Amino acid sequence: MMDEAVEVIKGTAKEKRSSKRVTVRVVGKHGTAVIIERVVSGEAVRLIAPPQALECTGDDATISKDDLDACIPYGVDWSKHLELTVTAEDIVAMLKRRGIWTLKDYEKGFLQVRQGVLGMIMQDVIRMFQSAQKEAKR
Repeated sequence: MMDEAVEVIKGTAKEKRSSKRVTVRVVGKHGTAVIIERVVSGEAVRLIAPPQALECTGDDATISKDDLDACIPYGVDWSKHLELTVTAEDIVAMLKRRGIWTLKDYEKGFLQVRQGVLGMIMQDVIRMFQSAQKEAKR
């Protein structure tokens, strides 16, 4: 029994845990590790995992819950950096400035509306990327 535990620690034998296995999708490589993806509460989450923690069967892979909990998050947490400053009142004022007073106006001026809204939100999106870049340099 002790020899098996030593082999598991050295990574020369597959670890057999009683932990539940979770299905994930392998989406890429990160050095010698792999990037896996799973959906949690309707949202995609990507993690960096050691390849030996995965059991692959066809297009699917599974990982133990314990190993999954030890994985490193992959990517930027955009929600941490995004702060929308545009209000409903700002959008309404923009619509009026562009002459969008009726649904017919909207149908005729859809591109103007889209351009206006994107212009308003783009400043917040730019600040989001700047914040993420600033944090990455720390």
